[in-house]
Amino acid sequence: PITFAPTYRMQVGSDQYMAEKGNAPSYCARVMTRSMSNTWVKCTGYRAFPKVQVSEHQPVNATFIVRCVRPTMSCFMKQQSPIPRFIFEDIQWTESTGPIIKKPQLVMMAQFPGANKPVEAMQGSTSSPAWGGDKLPKLESVTQAQEYLETCHIVMIVQEASEKREDKRHRGTAHIPLFSRIIGVQDLQQEFES
Repeated sequence: PITFAPTYRMQVGSDQYMAEKGNAPSYCARVMTRSMSNTWVKCTGYRAFPKVQVSEHQPVNATFIVRCVRPTMSCFMKQQSPIPRFIFEDIQWTESTGPIIKKPQLVMMAQFPGANKPVEAMQGSTSSPAWGGDKLPKLESVTQAQEYLETCHIVMIVQEASEKREDKRHRGTAHIPLFSRIIGVQDLQQEFES
């Protein structure tokens, strides 16, 4: 629960609110978090700092307990093969309510192989870009420890490559948990929906 007064809009250098017409004090500063599947995050504290008066916003902070899954890598595995590979035949962004993306790009990331280079969509100027064929990266694991891989996630980020400012490129993110998709289902084609 929030146990402090609104943190916006303050007079700089004071603990008083700005008294402008139509501007009521509000809670604009937030700490956002997202817990991925098979992990959890618990907020244990949330507070403001009214003595810090260098902006119209009073800073806020939060403290969390985060359950971390420690990777399991055996140093006794003599042979590291077969190394799991994740091969995507095609990726389609569907049901987009956003604007047309002039030059869609896809970036794929995971804990095990790291980030890959952006991939251009098959067609530009669309609200539902698609990627396919040999251009999609093949994500290769650094280990065959299946228990570890089941704690991992694949993240796909859609960007507008024609946007010059990097902080404005983001158009959407898909998160694919690998939990229950590794052990016992090797060499099976699977459909992912996110």
